[in-house]
Amino acid sequence: MRHRRGSAAVLISSLSLCAVTGCTFEPPREKAAPSTGDRSCAVTEVRKDPLPEKLDQGFSDPSSPPPWMGGGDFAAVLFYADGDDPTITPGGKAADGGNTKILWLIRAADGPLTVRGTEAVGRGSFTQEVTRSDGISYPSIVVVPSAGCWTLEASVSGRVAGSITVPAA
Repeated sequence: MRHRRGSAAVLISSLSLCAVTGCTFEPPREKAAPSTGDRSCAVTEVRKDPLPEKLDQGFSDPSSPPPWMGGGDFAAVLFYADGDDPTITPGGKAADGGNTKILWLIRAADGPLTVRGTEAVGRGSFTQEVTRSDGISYPSIVVVPSAGCWTLEASVSGRVAGSITVPAA
């Protein structure tokens, strides 16, 4: 009983103070969806160093590849990226009119690639199947359905090869 009386006293005191000072109450706000400049989207590091050994085949200058993400046995080459900005445009078309092409490079892969996209705040998901073009290369045009913070997971024959997280706007 003592605890209830104490709680009631605190409540009455708080209400009295609000009556005198004019307190206002606001409902909690929903967190805004991540955008290009929102730091809450944990974007994967964009790299410009040479691709990992055996993933650099087919590039005219392997020491200076296009922007990419990943490492080890997995790389996602971002042909749509503008410099260091990995922001992808929803719908499959980049702002300059080109496609949102990602070249997935996966060492020791056998079979088709499945790209599963998941939006960070649960507003959507998608799946795309990609056919291999040669031993390690899976060229794709990734079509994210909406703006947000997207994790793209690449798997071959049920084995996850790697994932990247990019903002979409």
